[in-house]
Amino acid sequence: MQGDLKALAQMQFLSSIIASRASLAASMGKSFGGKRDLYEALGYPLSLKYEDYYAQYQRGGIATRIIEAPVNGVWEQKPEVIEDVDGETEFEKGIQEIIKKKRLFHYLRRVDILSCIGQYAVLLLGVDDGQTLDQPLDTASELLYLQPYSEDSATIAQWEKDVTNPRYGQPLVYRLKMQEPGQPESFQIKDVHYTRVLHVAQGLLESNVYGIPRLERVFNRLLSLELIVGGSGEMFWQGAFPGLQFNAQPEMNMSQTAADMKEKIDEYVHGLKRYLTTQGLDVQKLSSDVADPTNHMDVQLSVISIATGIPRRILEGSERGELASSQDEKNWNGRLDSRRRDETEPSLLRPVVDRLIEIGVIPPPRGGEYTVNWPDLSAPSNKEKADTGYVRTQAIEKYVNSGADMLVQPRQFFEEVLDMSVDQVDRLLAGTEDAYAALKEEERQAQADAAAQADAAAQAQATAQPQQGQQNV
Repeated sequence: MQGDLKALAQMQFLSSIIASRASLAASMGKSFGGKRDLYEALGYPLSLKYEDYYAQYQRGGIATRIIEAPVNGVWEQKPEVIEDVDGETEFEKGIQEIIKKKRLFHYLRRVDILSCIGQYAVLLLGVDDGQTLDQPLDTASELLYLQPYSEDSATIAQWEKDVTNPRYGQPLVYRLKMQEPGQPESFQIKDVHYTRVLHVAQGLLESNVYGIPRLERVFNRLLSLELIVGGSGEMFWQGAFPGLQFNAQPEMNMSQTAADMKEKIDEYVHGLKRYLTTQGLDVQKLSSDVADPTNHMDVQLSVISIATGIPRRILEGSERGELASSQDEKNWNGRLDSRRRDETEPSLLRPVVDRLIEIGVIPPPRGGEYTVNWPDLSAPSNKEKADTGYVRTQAIEKYVNSGADMLVQPRQFFEEVLDMSVDQVDRLLAGTEDAYAALKEEERQAQADAAAQADAAAQAQATAQPQQGQQNV
């Protein structure tokens, strides 16, 4: 009886949540006490499903960029998973084998993208434990494969409902729609225990399971862009051939020539025929206006940039022929670095590594801890290094030739004017001292060689003079 009451209470709670969300969706876009419905007038859907987001991702270029730009920015430079000890450890060997042979980062990037499209995604761990997928995973010796699944292909079949369980409110069993090998259109449904998958959800707020799809906040803007771009194409199509107006003369009998004229007009409009016989008709070209959609697109793209936090030039990409400003790149790199620390590493990378350690696929780190080192996004590129070196070389040349070293000491010039670090200045001055010592040694050696040659010449001359005197006698 108590269990029935508890189940009834849970059902009532879920019903209230569903009702409140439905009420919220129904009130979106309404103003003036419900008299004006912007969503209905503008054609925006009140509720969105995974299929809506996925369709935008597949066929909308801007939506694809919104999803993939942060993901590609994070995984473009791969992290390093190490222990803070000297020498290569067994843990490092094990994780490197998974990274290289099983292409770990490749699959993490794919599940990262899927989790951004929908509310969540899962990564299936295929191991050699000899159990079926619906059984708990305890131990294994080898990771056989990795396979990502979207929210649409990984529905949640059972939940943990025990409020005393640490996993309360978390999925217990997933129902995966798995593709039949070699049959792209055929699928089999299998129940999979939660211990065999990694649940990835981003943009979590109240729920620990369902995140906020990345396209949700900008979905209306994406639809508006479709209208602007599609409308501009239709406007050009109609404006390129605005149409013709045929005015019949009063004496002309249109009932007899209408069919014949229709056939000739169709040949002119839809065929390759570029002349038209219009005896008895006055033909006038209809005027049309073709507006420039650029300003309208700029408004939508600016709002999308603000909502997603992606700078406009980063959002549009280098395909437009414009490079992002240094400030844009700095802000974007900061955002990517924050995403790596706060989302990618704690919710994606570490859970996979921890799970592989837990089931015995890779050895645990000796100290119990490991470090994930991400490359420095602010590090200059090779071209930037070359440009900086060239500018600094020119500055040093002018500094030396101008005699400014009499007023500003070299160390002060390098550190404060050229903004070089103390270590860089120490290495530079040490190299200068070595080069100076080498030059002095070369000069000393050259002087010694010259003196030796002079002595040899003097000795040769002294030896030659007695011989000459004997010959004269």
